[in-house]
Amino acid sequence: MDSQAAQIAGGGRQISVMGPERWKNPGQADIDFMSHLWAIYHKGQFKATVQFLTRPDLPKLAYQKIKGKNPGVIFLPGYASNMNGQKAVALEDFCNSLGHSFVRFDYTGCGSSEGDIKECTVGRWKKDVLSVLDELSEGPQILVGSSLGGWLMLLAAIARPEKVAALVGVAAAADHVVTSFNQLTVEGTGRLLGIILNIMTLKRSPSEYP
Repeated sequence: MDSQAAQIAGGGRQISVMGPERWKNPGQADIDFMSHLWAIYHKGQFKATVQFLTRPDLPKLAYQKIKGKNPGVIFLPGYASNMNGQKAVALEDFCNSLGHSFVRFDYTGCGSSEGDIKECTVGRWKKDVLSVLDELSEGPQILVGSSLGGWLMLLAAIARPEKVAALVGVAAAADHVVTSFNQLTVEGTGRLLGIILNIMTLKRSPSEYP
């Protein structure tokens, strides 16, 4: 996290990134900071209006945006999550209290966005993130990714380095599909390959199935 991003996250105070060990043994400054975020969430200082991003040949994306100064913050939720989670709402109110722009949104097939989650892939959700970066933000942004959102923010940073000011991972699940696959037993791998083959068969011969 660069100094500017750290000051935003710390309400103007300089803070360092909290790794796994520090979360286990937080200092008083860490406790005060998290208490501040929690208080903002419960106070509910600001509620943005849900809007929809229209994209040619792609599902509409539901999003909420508050305008403010740059660098702005974009929150990327976890797998099958939506933009109304506690982390997203608390971060929105926090950014609003500091006067920074903020965007939270639903991936294709999730929340209020169009699309079927059963047809979604990491690649498709990466396109969602790039659409938000390209269409809903101005200048470099701070990407905050939770779980799967942490993987997507890394993919977005590789694709749009000029649009990224900083990255903040919250239990980031980078490349977790490959990691999970490598941990499968031989039996588990066989079952997974069987499922993939069935899906491929369904896509090739849709007229044979109800």
